[in-house]
Amino acid sequence: MQKGLCPATTCSNLSCCPTGKIPEEAKALSLLAPTVPPAVPAVPNLMAGGGLLPIPTPAPMQTVSSNTHLSGVVPIASLAALPAALEPVVSALTVAGAAGVASSSQPPLMGNVDPSKVDEIRRTVYVGNLNSQTTTAEQLLEYFKQVGDVKFVRMAGDETQPTRFAFVEFADQESVSRALTFNGVMFGDRPLKINHSNNAIVKPPELTPQAAAKELEDVMKRVREAQSTIAAIIVEPGQRSTTVSHNHPV
Repeated sequence: MQKGLCPATTCSNLSCCPTGKIPEEAKALSLLAPTVPPAVPAVPNLMAGGGLLPIPTPAPMQTVSSNTHLSGVVPIASLAALPAALEPVVSALTVAGAAGVASSSQPPLMGNVDPSKVDEIRRTVYVGNLNSQTTTAEQLLEYFKQVGDVKFVRMAGDETQPTRFAFVEFADQESVSRALTFNGVMFGDRPLKINHSNNAIVKPPELTPQAAAKELEDVMKRVREAQSTIAAIIVEPGQRSTTVSHNHPV
């Protein structure tokens, strides 16, 4: 090997032997060493092995006293009065829900119904398969008192037929639900047939105070006339004997 020439005749690295001369040993080793990438500077708040997403720093907790007022925050003292403030609303929703359930359990009314009679119809039941010869309105009144407060009972149907039917009106709709549970129960010698009524009981017209006073006056007038007639017929024994002696002298 000639002195001063690069032993690597096939070397293409000009940085190694730019002039074709053998470099110094230390420099040659540094040139031939593999290139090492520069170290990545340390980045704070990096998750180890978890990518480059930074770890958020939690915000410091704030201590809120009972006297501190924050926008949009309900004071702690107001929370104690919250149940009492919501009680009327809850009660109203409960009543409305119960009314809705009660109305949904009622069948639809058939035909054209007077709106003023709807409540009476909803409080009335049809009672069928009654013995025409033995069943009376008074018996039904006493029987259905165990269900609820009965306002009216009306017998209906042909008395000459073996069976009749009746209508029973209660003071509230809850009694109707209880009355329906007696469907099929024996009443006398026949099982009852109880169902929702499609009609209200026809009641006598209510008298006004003036009409009631006039009716009472007419009744008292008839009573006085009857008393006068009775008094004219009844004659004292002494008067009768005197009248006889004058008409028939001895």
